[in-house]
Amino acid sequence: MKAPTVPERPKLVPYAGRFDGFHAVPASVSKTCLVRFDNNKYSVAASAVGRPVEVHAYADHIVIRQDGRIVAEHPRSFGRGETVYDPGHYVPVLARKPGALRNGERGERVAVQRTLTITSVSTWPTALN
Repeated sequence: MKAPTVPERPKLVPYAGRFDGFHAVPASVSKTCLVRFDNNKYSVAASAVGRPVEVHAYADHIVIRQDGRIVAEHPRSFGRGETVYDPGHYVPVLARKPGALRNGERGERVAVQRTLTITSVSTWPTALN
């Protein structure tokens, strides 16, 4: 970048912060805790269902916020039709309703079942603490 010339210098505003470059897009959360962005789906915390969110898309990851609170962070997927899950987003749902994934998407069930190490309903209360 070329250095500013003398006539431009007084019009320049000093920048005193870190550059936080992202593309913000409003989105809605499905009843299966998923947000669609850029032809892909990303899971969010179960508490975010039914309310609007804002997707902040960075070059390498996305941050999903609701009312200023972060409800999900994922590596950004550049494929098409992919779904990125964080199984931790589904733990509160499974604690309330153990059969909740039975009717969910197949990928959702497999991702959560592979990651969660809860082996029976009787271990849930201790595993959630």
